[in-house]
Amino acid sequence: EENSEDESLINIEKIEKPFDNVFIAASGQSLTVLASQLQYNNVDPNKVQFLGIASWEDKSILSEPALDGGLFSTTSQLYQKDISRIYRNSFGKNMPKISMIAYDILALLNSAENNKESLNINTLINEEGFLGLRGLFRLNNNGTVERAHDIKIIKNKKFNINEKAKEVF
Repeated sequence: EENSEDESLINIEKIEKPFDNVFIAASGQSLTVLASQLQYNNVDPNKVQFLGIASWEDKSILSEPALDGGLFSTTSQLYQKDISRIYRNSFGKNMPKISMIAYDILALLNSAENNKESLNINTLINEEGFLGLRGLFRLNNNGTVERAHDIKIIKNKKFNINEKAKEVF
């Protein structure tokens, strides 16, 4: 810019652009450090909505005051408590959340078998979707998986459901 002959580049003014949301794709200690740093650098959580990801649902972040009022999406926990208890009683340890997806896949394949057809992708693509351990989901024609998510809010050092996941597509 210093060597530029174009004078319009020399007189650029800094323009403050207000924002009302900050998406933070971090979790655990990284999240709490980042949230407190944002607040320290004049990002007021009372004026700016912090938005996050499912991994925010970790009790270790509840002690960070800057995250109070923060919103994040997460899969439904409708059946998670029961299956987690059964898993812990059977194997003596907590069930990894990723394992629940394996149970959902088995249920999906079982539904295809109940159709008395050979496994066909069109059998698995169902507009109504399937109810799995992590909530409602469906496969789309383009190869993606669509899930219904709860929106949770952090209030008074607790995770509360702000908006329930839809029950039908």
